[in-house]
Amino acid sequence: VDSDSGQVVTSQPGASMIDDMGFGGMQKDIFFAGTEFLDVFRERDSSHVEHIGHVPTAFRAKTGLFVPELNRFYLGVPHHGAKNAELRIYEVQP
Repeated sequence: VDSDSGQVVTSQPGASMIDDMGFGGMQKDIFFAGTEFLDVFRERDSSHVEHIGHVPTAFRAKTGLFVPELNRFYLGVPHHGAKNAELRIYEVQP
């Protein structure tokens, strides 16, 4: 979305039921944690965003945090059925 006009600049498919979004300033990566997938996009310029990753996660694992200083994305996986809750840590490649 253009922050001046409010107009949609680009649209990409991604994970559903998203709770969190993270942004990595160096590579301009955008992280969307949604149920069962973590989608990663890279901003090429102000008008172009490329989908660069569709990483399988877990059911309703949609709460995450990107820490740019560590180049890591932390994802909370809730307890579901016989599966225990867990914290997954993803190393982000430059």
